[in-house]
Amino acid sequence: MRKRQSVPLPVAAGVAAATLLLGFAAGAVAQSKSRLTILQNTISTDARKIGGRLYVPVADIAKAMGWKLTVAGSAISLQPPKKLVASGGNTSSPEYPMSGAAGEEFGNASYRFKVTNVAEVAEYGRKYTNGIALGGAVNTTASEKLVVIDCVLTNATAEREEFCFSRDRYAENTMLLDKSGESLAPAAIDVAADELNPPGAFALAGANVRFALVFRVPQAWEPKALVYTIVKYRERGLKKGTDVRVNL
Repeated sequence: MRKRQSVPLPVAAGVAAATLLLGFAAGAVAQSKSRLTILQNTISTDARKIGGRLYVPVADIAKAMGWKLTVAGSAISLQPPKKLVASGGNTSSPEYPMSGAAGEEFGNASYRFKVTNVAEVAEYGRKYTNGIALGGAVNTTASEKLVVIDCVLTNATAEREEFCFSRDRYAENTMLLDKSGESLAPAAIDVAADELNPPGAFALAGANVRFALVFRVPQAWEPKALVYTIVKYRERGLKKGTDVRVNL
């Protein structure tokens, strides 16, 4: 009989560590495939009950988490992305499990997030807005400037999801922080919305939504970090959003 191996690891942020059992007992008969979901997100469609025990392909778990799976003989290794490993750099934050630097993509089993560009301008003309949500240019006074942060939010689940893009009532913790510790909420969010009041945009499984956060700040401001709360449209107002922090 082949000895079973167990690999304990966390399968999603906020979920207790689970044990994945690998290998098959001699003579065991597999039942039909089942679907494994975590927090309503499909992780694997190949879960099987064999000999009274549940088996899930570790490759499916690794893919959902964005971890690297290595198999060398009888040795099985799971390694998190380098940006999730505390290395003394600016990409890790104990307060924000989902954190990184501008230009990095990071996430969990549900989302991927990336800041693609940061610019300081005097006026911003919307580039993502579609015919559903028409918005004019965002302007400033002589003592102000705009900090425009282009972002990509990816739906990493196997189901379609709608995200809320509210700049006020449902924005939760979305803020731009400066080097002195002050924070400001966005003056505008530029996104191709599928509905309004508040703005919401759909993303199919594996698809992304591109948008820009526009902050009106004093000229002397030196942006340090963005805190953005990912809010599912159906959960707006429930304070269940997922905070991400991006060091700029």
